Amino acid sequence: MCSHPQELIEVSRLLADPPAEISTPATTEEGPTTSAQTPATAAPVTSSQHTPPPDAAAVSRLRSLSRDEKGRRLIQAAQGGKTEELRALLAAGADVGSMDGDRSTALHWAAFKGHVEAVSCLLESGAEVDARNIKLHTPLHSATNAGHAAVVRLLMMSSADANIRNLWGYTPLHWAAQEGHLQAATVLLEFGANVEARDDEGNTPRQLARKNNHQQLVQLLT
Repeated sequence: MCSHPQELIEVSRLLADPPAEISTPATTEEGPTTSAQTPATAAPVTSSQHTPPPDAAAVSRLRSLSRDEKGRRLIQAAQGGKTEELRALLAAGADVGSMDGDRSTALHWAAFKGHVEAVSCLLESGAEVDARNIKLHTPLHSATNAGHAAVVRLLMMSSADANIRNLWGYTPLHWAAQEGHLQAATVLLEFGANVEARDDEGNTPRQLARKNNHQQLVQLLT
């Protein structure tokens, strides 16, 4: 459980770029239901090809926790990129689809924070790749808004919908264009993102890039 082919992890590591963060087009909050914030450094990625099974004693202790507590800890572990803790919690019966108060899953949080191995672990454990929170953000929206190109690629390779819309009609490409995330946008285009998609105000990704003075993205989206 929660292992991933070494080649994919290495590709993700090589593509990884510094993060940012998520919200509404007009406000700044903290977490997968928010928008751009100060870039953070993505956690280093190491191959989990030979990852040992979770510690049996730790799993046994975690089994005694309530369903809600397991879910809460799963989300915390995803936020911190604590893959071993994720593995132990999942082995102890934590629900991979557990949600916080905004209906964001552990996968939303791992994607938002740029934790490639945690994202891989959750996907392989059955996390819903297009899960939607109260603002209809998917993990792909979270990763793209935060500028994590490696996570964007991993989600796309796991069949995420490149053109899914959030509460304001934003596709992931709209987020990339607004926040100036060139690498994330490049990955989305590689997987078929629609450059002509319009948000609820009629903006295409290119128009958002122009409004926010991201000239490289304007050229990319032409």
